[in-house]
Amino acid sequence: MKAFVAILSIALVALGGRVIYLWRQLDANRQQVADLKAPADTTAAPAPQAPAIARSPSLPAAAPAPDADRKALEEREQRRKALAVLENSPEINAQYKAFQKRNIANRYPDVGVVLGLSSDEVDQLIDLLFKQADFSSGDVATDRRLQQAAKDEMVSLLGSKYAKWEEYKTEARTREHVKDLSAALDAAGTPLTDAQRNALIPALVAAERRNSQMTSDHPMPARNYRFSPEATRNLLNASSAYLTPQQMETYRQVLDRASN
Repeated sequence: MKAFVAILSIALVALGGRVIYLWRQLDANRQQVADLKAPADTTAAPAPQAPAIARSPSLPAAAPAPDADRKALEEREQRRKALAVLENSPEINAQYKAFQKRNIANRYPDVGVVLGLSSDEVDQLIDLLFKQADFSSGDVATDRRLQQAAKDEMVSLLGSKYAKWEEYKTEARTREHVKDLSAALDAAGTPLTDAQRNALIPALVAAERRNSQMTSDHPMPARNYRFSPEATRNLLNASSAYLTPQQMETYRQVLDRASN
């Protein structure tokens, strides 16, 4: 009997504790519902936020870490020293000069033949063109004096052949064009003869001049008009008396590729 009473007492105590726990949970749930139904208090202080870092637009960004800044300065100094070595290197300067002189010579490949110059005179001409390649000072009066000095040097070098040189320069683009055509005709198995080349150049020069005149009178941009059907037709008509039908077909294909 005593054991039964003890067991009953323990059960009642446990039951009472459970009832108290459930009651507290119910009370907490009721409070949550009440909070949700209550209107928001606009006067309540806002939740604290992380402070924003104010930065004036006139102030520079934060400086890099000292180690990174020092490394960047060291790398910049190394590059500056390397460039200084290259600029002061006789070997590099000689290579640059040779490269530029080759480019000039490629623009005037047959200048010696056309002007009747010896190989030494051609070399002197290329040297002078390299020297005069960039003499712009930004001042109009100074540039005029430099241009006149350059002309005087050229006249001194070429003498009576200077007028022919001026004419040759106006034909340079056409001569380059004939050079490309000659390469295409070689590849097609119908090469140009020297007689054809000598006759073709002045004929195409004249056609190019007509095209240039029409370009100045035409609203189309100059580059577009240069490859227009009308300009192409002028070139073909000018060359038809000097090229064979097979060569004409190759030339037509060359012009079509250029226009496209």
